[in-house]
Amino acid sequence: MRSHAVLAALMTGAAVWSPVALAQDSDTFNFSGDTFDSQGTLQLAHPKLDDAGSYYAGLGLSYANDPLVIRYEGSDTDTTVVQHQFGTRLHGGYNLNNWFRADVEIPFYVVGSPQDGVGGARLGDLRLGALVPLLTYEEEGVGVAVKPYFNIPTGQAAKDSYLSNGFGAGLLGTVGGETGELGWRANLGMEFSGAQTINVENTEATIETLDVGTNLFWGAGANYTVAEDLRVGAELTSVIDAAAGLGPWNANPMEAHIYGTYGGDEGILATLGLGTGLIAGVGAPDFRLVLGVNYRQPGGPPDTDLDGLTDDIDACPMEAEDKDNFEDADGCPELDNDADGIVDTADSCPMEPEDKDNFEDDNGCPDPDNDGDGLLDADDRCPLKPGPKETQGCPDNDSDGLANQDDECPDEAGPKETNGCPDRDNDRVPDKRDKCPDQAIDVRAEASRSDGCPSRVIVTKEKIEILDVIYFDYNKATIKKVSYPLLADIAKVINENPDLTLIEVGGHTDSDGSNAANIKLSQARAESVVKHLETIGGVKVGTLKGVGYGEEKPVVENNSDANKAKNRRVEFVIKERKAGSDTVIQEKPATP
Repeated sequence: MRSHAVLAALMTGAAVWSPVALAQDSDTFNFSGDTFDSQGTLQLAHPKLDDAGSYYAGLGLSYANDPLVIRYEGSDTDTTVVQHQFGTRLHGGYNLNNWFRADVEIPFYVVGSPQDGVGGARLGDLRLGALVPLLTYEEEGVGVAVKPYFNIPTGQAAKDSYLSNGFGAGLLGTVGGETGELGWRANLGMEFSGAQTINVENTEATIETLDVGTNLFWGAGANYTVAEDLRVGAELTSVIDAAAGLGPWNANPMEAHIYGTYGGDEGILATLGLGTGLIAGVGAPDFRLVLGVNYRQPGGPPDTDLDGLTDDIDACPMEAEDKDNFEDADGCPELDNDADGIVDTADSCPMEPEDKDNFEDDNGCPDPDNDGDGLLDADDRCPLKPGPKETQGCPDNDSDGLANQDDECPDEAGPKETNGCPDRDNDRVPDKRDKCPDQAIDVRAEASRSDGCPSRVIVTKEKIEILDVIYFDYNKATIKKVSYPLLADIAKVINENPDLTLIEVGGHTDSDGSNAANIKLSQARAESVVKHLETIGGVKVGTLKGVGYGEEKPVVENNSDANKAKNRRVEFVIKERKAGSDTVIQEKPATP
């Protein structure tokens, strides 16, 4: 008769020497049943991780008596397949951070069996796994984790010793917690592996087969801290043949363990355990003895974001530093190193801020000389228009040293004094406004003139010279209107020189007529000029004094009409000045 059971149920007797528990106990032909968890468990996985950077390594020894004995239906005779199994396991793991631990283990067995070719020393399957917490806690609370793993058939050569099931993979879920001195945990998982067949010779020398393959497994346990570093605990584990379900008990063995551990959260952790099968089945021994030693090295502060900076010095522990040689010591990613509003991935110059001057502002690079004229924008009055240094980077079409925007005549060269416009006579009145472009005015004495023509009124040391003639009606004191502009100029000069406190307005005639008549006429004409300057020109009353000299002070002989015209004149003689007078004096009045 062929007896069917899922030999993968033997995982409850698997020897596992890392904190991954049942998920690492599923070697199909492994009956050792020993796992030493760093959190104080024997076979069961615990969801709690040690600190990031910590690691563990360990050695485990085990012995199982009659882990594989087959009894056929309708028979009272047992067939022993594996009578004694001694196991040795090397295992280790490393906590990369608070959310991932990598595990590795390799077993070695010595098997005693009455079956031919079964006994001997054999290497078991290499297992690679990981523990990934989904819910964590510190001192007290509840945690949840998953444990994926893979079996690599390094024990395939020892197939007849039931120490390998070929390539396989499994997934374990674990929940557990601590409250005061009490700890607890529960596991549920499934392993997927290829179907294997065990050939067994019974007492009648008949070859029987036992099919094994994918299986489910579960377990629960608790531990209690008796004293500092000393714990005792108990665990219950079982395997369910995925094909047979909850069928015959021999397909769903159950095993119980009691154990004790001694050791703190770091350093050496020693474990001693004793177990027995509660429900007969493949992998449930008569009794099991386990002994293990683990070494645990604590890690430093965690590095949650895996950026190489531990959380205690990481200003952004949940965001990885971008490692671009810019403020990499703070642990925070700097998405825009130069803070110019353009993220580094789109910034052609991530370490130099864009200068935001409406010129090529999208590339993230500063443009220190937008117009390329050799003058930096900071010193360039026209950063978008090239120009020479002399005009602070602004265009100068006529090259006269004045920028176009400051040049009233940008296409005609001219001096700065005339705002860049031509000035042929250099009198600081531009030709376009100069009514006398070829006659220069005296800038000192005539600075107030805007027409560019020489003034007809000039202040000298003794006089106010007039370079024109004040005309009167014939033989009268009435001033002709043609002379009003000249009188306006005279009044303007006098008003601009308030330090001239007394000016004599002298009237002069030629020699025609009697002297008495000429004195009377010249006096009347002098007074007429004074009145005009005071009433119309706004000269302060009292500043001017009219005096008629008649023909007494000719400037030339009265021997011709031309000379007589020169003698008919009005003169302005400065009689008094204020002390410290600053009146501008032109020593040589211009010739009209």
